[in-house]
Amino acid sequence: MREARARASRGVREGTTAGNYSFPKERRSSGAGRCAEGLGIVLLDADVAAVFPDPASVNEALRALMRTAERLARRRRLRA
Repeated sequence: MREARARASRGVREGTTAGNYSFPKERRSSGAGRCAEGLGIVLLDADVAAVFPDPASVNEALRALMRTAERLARRRRLRA
């Protein structure tokens, strides 16, 4: 009974994987350090990732898209 109350207070339900999992023995993922530094990690779909050979090319394409969007927004503001 005491164990059941302790599990309930931790939010662990009976019969779940988390109930049988030892979290303190686990290690951080390879991307944990980058998240802690404030860098965002984005998962790309396979078809999108196939177009880009490396992360630098993804960043380059996104920055070009941001510049284009900013130019279009400026034009729209000038016309209004």
